[in-house]
Amino acid sequence: MEADIIALEQETHTRVWGTGIGPLLAGDVGAQISSALMSRGNRRFILVSSAGEGVEKLAAASGRRLQPLAPTAAVAGPMGDRIGLRRVLPSLGIDPMPHEITDPVAANFPTLEHRYGLPFVVQLPTGSGGTGTFFISEQRGHRSVQERLGVQQVIVSKYIAGLAPNINAVVLDDGVLPSYPSIQLVGVPECVPWESGYCGNDFSATRRLPDRAVRAIYEQTRRIGRWMGEQGYQGMWGIDFVVDGSRVYPVEVNARWQGSTRLLTDLQYLDGQALLVLAHVAGFLEGGQTLVKSA
Repeated sequence: MEADIIALEQETHTRVWGTGIGPLLAGDVGAQISSALMSRGNRRFILVSSAGEGVEKLAAASGRRLQPLAPTAAVAGPMGDRIGLRRVLPSLGIDPMPHEITDPVAANFPTLEHRYGLPFVVQLPTGSGGTGTFFISEQRGHRSVQERLGVQQVIVSKYIAGLAPNINAVVLDDGVLPSYPSIQLVGVPECVPWESGYCGNDFSATRRLPDRAVRAIYEQTRRIGRWMGEQGYQGMWGIDFVVDGSRVYPVEVNARWQGSTRLLTDLQYLDGQALLVLAHVAGFLEGGQTLVKSA
């Protein structure tokens, strides 16, 4: 089978973080890429880390000759809502970490300090790479966050200083395939200037987790993945956790390829394992589910 491969980042020497490839379809280079994708020929599949309006419009205009290998933005978008995740967890038999959903302007610092201790965590409903997460250690910092965020819903929760695992998984028609989890590196001063910033993943550090915690990560990933499938989601995704002793709490669903996906793929390739990303691709192809089952 012949295939044309167009690597957007190779053409533009630009990495677009958190906004999909929509901006790369704009301008002169974007016009060339769109023209090449829309030219007559074989059916083309577009492999993207997450769905986006630009790609979906291009696919719709192609008369089904272009197919993004990703769930639609309408399905994937709501999955990243941290407040929505907290609300759905009890129905999946998963305990969320102690928290409350409140308005930062109305939140009272002494009350929150008494309830959760210091520091406590304030999170916006959405964010990536550590954005939208604030560690509050003093009243002045709380006041600054109040002024910055204004009137909107946020999550306030206890700060858990334990390890922060992350896992990649694939939602298929008949189940969820999880990978081996890694430990997120967060707030490393040599990497980022803020304490909640994402810095990378360490797969070897997972050995420091209790076996009970690892089993809980797998079980919670399958439960959440099955729920996502019921909402119409398909393909790669991931989830961030925090661990308090042997207790595991889901924090955020990443309905896309993650920062850890590339490293996972490299490690699986070097170890001779079946690549999880290929299960993602196969899941969107006709007959692909059968390929996944036989692998």
